[in-house]
Amino acid sequence: MGLTKQYLRFEAGPVFGVIGSRDCNICWLELNKVSRRYVAAAACEKVCVWDTVTGERLMVLHGGDSEVTCLAAHPARALLAAGCADGSVRLFSLSSGDLRVTLAGHRSAVSSVNFDSAGMRLVSGGKDNEIVVWDVVVEAGLYRLLGHKGAVTQVRFMHQHNCLVSSSKDTYVKFWDLDNQHCFKTLAGHLTEVWDFVLTENDSRLVTGSGDAELRVYTLQFTEGDDEPPAKAAREAPADGDEDGLESDRSNLECVRLGSIVRQGKGRVSRMVIDRHCRLVGFHGNDNTLELFFLNTEEDIARRRQKRIKKEQKRAREAGKEVTPAAQALQDELRRLPSINCPSKVKAVDVSLDGQQAKYGDERAAVFQLTVLLANNSLSVYDVRVEARSDGAVVQPGSQLLLPGHRSEVRALDFSSDGTALLSASSEQLKVWNRSTHQCIRTLDCDPALATLFVPGDRHVLVAGKSGRLQLLELASGALLENVTAHGGEIWGMALTPDKRGFATASADKQVKLWRFELVSTEQDRRRLSFLHTASHTLSDDCLSIQFSPDGRLLAVALLDSTVQIFFTDTMKLFLSLYGHRLPVLCMDISHDSTLIATGSGDRNVKIWGLDFGDCHKSLFAHDDSVTGLKFVPRTHHFFTCGKDGQVKEWDADSHQRIQTLQGHCREVLALAVSPDGRHVLSSSRDRSLRLWEKTDEPLVLEEEREEERAKEEERRLATGPAAAVPGETDREAGRAGHKTADTERAAERLMEGITIYKQMSRALRQSSTAEVHPLMLAYGCSTPDAFMAEVLRRVKSSELEESLLVLPFSYVADLLYILERLLAASGEVELVSRCLTFLLRVHHGQIVTNGVLAPVIERLRAAAGREVGQLRVSTVVWYSGT
Repeated sequence: MGLTKQYLRFEAGPVFGVIGSRDCNICWLELNKVSRRYVAAAACEKVCVWDTVTGERLMVLHGGDSEVTCLAAHPARALLAAGCADGSVRLFSLSSGDLRVTLAGHRSAVSSVNFDSAGMRLVSGGKDNEIVVWDVVVEAGLYRLLGHKGAVTQVRFMHQHNCLVSSSKDTYVKFWDLDNQHCFKTLAGHLTEVWDFVLTENDSRLVTGSGDAELRVYTLQFTEGDDEPPAKAAREAPADGDEDGLESDRSNLECVRLGSIVRQGKGRVSRMVIDRHCRLVGFHGNDNTLELFFLNTEEDIARRRQKRIKKEQKRAREAGKEVTPAAQALQDELRRLPSINCPSKVKAVDVSLDGQQAKYGDERAAVFQLTVLLANNSLSVYDVRVEARSDGAVVQPGSQLLLPGHRSEVRALDFSSDGTALLSASSEQLKVWNRSTHQCIRTLDCDPALATLFVPGDRHVLVAGKSGRLQLLELASGALLENVTAHGGEIWGMALTPDKRGFATASADKQVKLWRFELVSTEQDRRRLSFLHTASHTLSDDCLSIQFSPDGRLLAVALLDSTVQIFFTDTMKLFLSLYGHRLPVLCMDISHDSTLIATGSGDRNVKIWGLDFGDCHKSLFAHDDSVTGLKFVPRTHHFFTCGKDGQVKEWDADSHQRIQTLQGHCREVLALAVSPDGRHVLSSSRDRSLRLWEKTDEPLVLEEEREEERAKEEERRLATGPAAAVPGETDREAGRAGHKTADTERAAERLMEGITIYKQMSRALRQSSTAEVHPLMLAYGCSTPDAFMAEVLRRVKSSELEESLLVLPFSYVADLLYILERLLAASGEVELVSRCLTFLLRVHHGQIVTNGVLAPVIERLRAAAGREVGQLRVSTVVWYSGT
């Protein structure tokens, strides 16, 4: 039997460089009784809390491996809800920064989350066309609402009624009665997808934004004196839609279109926000314009209406027409404020938690604070002051958050010679980062960069980019020492010579140039670093990549014709020509012993070649898209690759096996770098993040790694699979909140194991009072079977309890009913036992009723549950009155 080759695992380290993900909203937070200062923004799979005053990152909330897609802050408690791309909703505690609970309810990405006004319930809408309402206190799902035929784009609670409003890509806005989980009103007046909406404080106005250039304003009014619930009335024979696109029904909600607001921006509405007091409405599209509207008070509405009536009467008298009384118009309620033109496209916006009233002389003004997330990876704060007696507003720019990230994608990376500093370059600047603290320690302006490297000594950096210029910058002073036009086209590759005395560049002008570092004298009789052009070589096609062999003997150049030409360094005579890729080679590297060269191409393959004869040792299908980066680990034959599929992979060039897949990036990975000691890997992506992967001392076995990957794939299959059918659930518009996952299956297995142990120990204790206690009971710290079973139920997460009970076979359900009867009086877990009991009776009602043996058990449970719940209610009331 041969020896098994040992590998060490690389684990995900810190994520930095991204201020806010462009596909997620942002929200103001109130921490330590301080508002209008802290902002929560998603950073791929994490959530960052930024201090807008100091520009520093206050905390990072870690929850899982899936990208965060939406955020919502609790109105009173330090709680933050984050919807994720895997369909889960995470609840974070802002006081400790810990993940409280993960709620699994959707089978695709969550598009919207919101708390109700009391903060007791949470609602989430997903791209699976479904809405789930959660209980924040119990940390479990209440029910699922079905009815939309397209992805749910926004969902919000009404302020004054126990109702829910949702919008979807199916062009409908639906109103849901939460008392009986039914849609009692459908607003069908939109021609395109409804992307967002806002409600006023008293639920009297609804403003919707869709794919056209209009914002539609509707007036909402619940009729009084209707004894019929709105959902029941809506189910009875709805009529055909009317001419305004409003669905006619018999519900007690009257929805009338008040008018439309023509937007200034182009394209669809992306997001709409309104402040807590429902005074300022902000919205944006896919451009850099942020539009604002102010909702006037009743006093301002009457004043503006009177002013408008006087103007109309004057025009009517001048025209000799009859004066007719004017009704209240939309322009009386909404006041258009000056738009904000941001430096880049607006991706998210939020209004401050408080719309405070401030005194300015004899006039009163409403002061708001807006925070805007831009597409260039920056945060901007604006102060908006709305005067009460005028139609204008004053918009003042506030603080900006720019330093912790690049404004565009990072295309080039490098490590310093000692591995303590990181270098990243984008189209407008380069940044130097401290590897330990992950803080940006230097920012320098540069040309659009395609390749960069630390000059030996780590005091200077070289930048080569799209303009064909070579720039030499000094890190200490930030001075640009050299700015030379080196090539007539883009410089796609740059490599240091093995002796560290020069470098080579490869360009789209079909030339390879060699350069040598030298010291030159300045006017102040000081010497500084420079570089001198020594040789040029013209090739047959555009050069895309270049690399020296570590022994200094060979120079490899990748060409646009999908070949790799290998030359002798001293004479530049052709040594080998490697062909076999179907698309151009985008990246390559040579092993430390100069025996292997690995090439990555746009055809998604990585080929391993021998440098002795140029034979292809192995062709690997590496990524699902183009391979963009490839680097060997120093002193090994292992190498890392990255691709446009968003993955980073480690390979063994000797056994031709994939060692590990590093997942975390949400978009295409553009660049890759390996530290000189081989213990760190740095990657950059279109999601604006820089990720540092760290080598650990944990051994990695390939067979176990493949088994874990298959298990994760099975979990994803379960999460996206169809929901389990439950007998008795015939309502098409409501269902269970949770769905089956690998965690719920494992919880069900633990329940079945606990029931089996309970039966064994109960039987053993009846035969002998000195029976040996089961090891699992000792591990749980339980001495009796009843205490053990209560602990097993307590260890099941509240959000997974119902799905775990649903998986149990009926034979285990019958045993569990007997156990619940004993636990109801013995354990004190009245709430937990009652919840399990009611769910099992609802799901298995038919089988339990027809089973004559369980009938007396159910009767005893009914009496015991009523008695225990009554005592619990009395004790709770006494405790509250005493406090």
